[in-house]
Amino acid sequence: MTLRRKIVLSLFLSLGVALFAISLVSAQTADDNTTDDNNTVTEEQSDSEEITDELLEEEELEGVEIEEPASAPGGFGLWLRDWRERIVLVLTLDPVKKTEKQLLYAEERIKIAQKIMEESPNPNAQKKAEKMIEVAEKHIERINERQERWTEKEDERTERLRKNLATHQLRRDEVLAKIEDKLPAEAKEKFSQIRERLLEKSKALIGDLDDDEEVSEETFEHLRAVRERIEKHANLIKDYRDRKKEILEKLDSDETSGDTQEELKELWEERRLKLDEVKLEFRTRRENLQEKSDQGDEAAEARLRKLNQAGEVLKARVENTQARQEKLMEFREMGLSGEERKEKMEELNTNFQEKMREIKEEHREEVKAIRPKLEMIKEKLDNARDNQ
Repeated sequence: MTLRRKIVLSLFLSLGVALFAISLVSAQTADDNTTDDNNTVTEEQSDSEEITDELLEEEELEGVEIEEPASAPGGFGLWLRDWRERIVLVLTLDPVKKTEKQLLYAEERIKIAQKIMEESPNPNAQKKAEKMIEVAEKHIERINERQERWTEKEDERTERLRKNLATHQLRRDEVLAKIEDKLPAEAKEKFSQIRERLLEKSKALIGDLDDDEEVSEETFEHLRAVRERIEKHANLIKDYRDRKKEILEKLDSDETSGDTQEELKELWEERRLKLDEVKLEFRTRRENLQEKSDQGDEAAEARLRKLNQAGEVLKARVENTQARQEKLMEFREMGLSGEERKEKMEELNTNFQEKMREIKEEHREEVKAIRPKLEMIKEKLDNARDNQ
């Protein structure tokens, strides 16, 4: 380490120690002020969606282990994390290793944002979660700014980094979708705009693949599949926002407000289903499971079985939602009073959720049967990789 770097590091650490005492009390106080008893936001995710999420588990990063936060860190914990990240990045000179660390930090911040909203989905928590998303975004921006440095030598590490950076875009959007689900109606619009903006940035990060001849065919196909999925996600979110705007513009009296809210719920459910369909299509096509299964690949066979099960659950959700929409149309055409329509809607919603629970139970045993085999295959693959 050069003398100049030692001096810079010494000053950096000294500043951290000086600020430590000042920040300890104020950070803890700020954290206390974010506490809110308003934990009454309705959980919209039904049992059938939980089982779909279980079957369509999040994308995995290659060679990267992400530690799930046990709880959301307080103000002091986040302050300390900021300083730790900065110090580690200053001391990391290898551009590839620095990029790997920044990707890890971006992943951790997104996980923290999710944990914050799980523990306390109130306005203060939402602001805190958005701050974590901003920090994660800055890490990815810096990675993109230094791309020429860490891709100077194309090898196995840089290929893996390219794929992981693309996969991170999908993982981030899945977490944002879960956070968005927990928000009250008035906060969803702003967050939907954040998702749309980040998806557009994701497309720019992956870039124009037609001119990229430096990566392997496997990496190229992965990047192309991720870009296609991101584009579909962005289009679905934009379509949802446009249609939502049209519904709200029709709202001209309290007499129609109940119907309008039901329309918005139906629109939200439709978007969810379409996003899950895109995810399922992406998984099945990208992993080329059918061909591998036909060739006797045990792991591919188990994965295909799991995804087929997800497809069955998704199909049942679509049919149930369509039946509910048909009933809604009937109610509107019957000329019922506001109170009568409200009673009918309450009964319909109860039946809808009951049907969703039945879908979950129908497929729960199959899910249990699939999981042990997948875990066994994963363990075999991990052992084989460790022995290489």
